[in-house]
Amino acid sequence: MQRSSQKRGSRSTVSSSGTRLAGTQHGIWCGRQDPLFGDVQRLVAELPEGPPVVSYGPGAHTRVYWNSVTLPAFAFIGGALRPSGD
Repeated sequence: MQRSSQKRGSRSTVSSSGTRLAGTQHGIWCGRQDPLFGDVQRLVAELPEGPPVVSYGPGAHTRVYWNSVTLPAFAFIGGALRPSGD
């Protein structure tokens, strides 16, 4: 199994996913000290339409950072799953 931080050719699998996300609702949360931070920034730049949420904050690829963004991420997911008439 290949982790998203591993390289395929000259691009990581994170930054090569932009076109596959076209037309989907997605949010981006990433710590500035995360080793994938540069890849995530490139992914955001490659997206055909900007995501409704892009949040970069202090933190790394750790549970401490993830805990700091869990509630906003779940709120986003809940809103994305809510039927449009509600």
